[in-house]
Amino acid sequence: MEQARRDTIFELARAGHKPSAIYKLLNYPKTTVYRVFNTWEAEGKVCRKAHNMRSDRIRTPRFLEGLRKSIKASPGTSLSRLAKNRGVSKQLVSKAANEDLGYRSYRMTKQHILTASMKTTRLTNGKRLLNDLKSHGGRIIFFSDAKNWTVDRSYNIQNDRWLAKEREEVPTVFTTKFPAPLRGSGMLSIP
Repeated sequence: MEQARRDTIFELARAGHKPSAIYKLLNYPKTTVYRVFNTWEAEGKVCRKAHNMRSDRIRTPRFLEGLRKSIKASPGTSLSRLAKNRGVSKQLVSKAANEDLGYRSYRMTKQHILTASMKTTRLTNGKRLLNDLKSHGGRIIFFSDAKNWTVDRSYNIQNDRWLAKEREEVPTVFTTKFPAPLRGSGMLSIP
């Protein structure tokens, strides 16, 4: 953008326009037009001076390589935790991860765990229950359930993120319907 402005001012100056006419015509800041115009008259060029990088620059190749290794070792680590471990700001780590390394912070998806054996068990139990209800329609059935279910992994869908380059690299969090130990009793009466 800046170089395009400089080139436009340069072309109009070469065409014989004065700086006052250029900044009125282009609606650019007056100081920018005069600075570029005077530089062109003095040196004959409008490019910026070559400049060196800052000596206290943090996003060095060494920093980026260390960040890449940390993310690869544990992609579930938050950007704020990575920043705190390195003693830099969260914005710097976020920019380095997104722009330099190509990582994005994805939300982990939730999916119900349903294995092949669970599907077959559900099918056989459902068929058995239907047949039982057809043949004994007038009896009272008590359902009592006292099972210990496995406790699911705790995660927060908003805060638990995964750093990855592609969405397909993010693992899925599997959950069950009743994650905590459950004791329940119910009564079903079918006349």
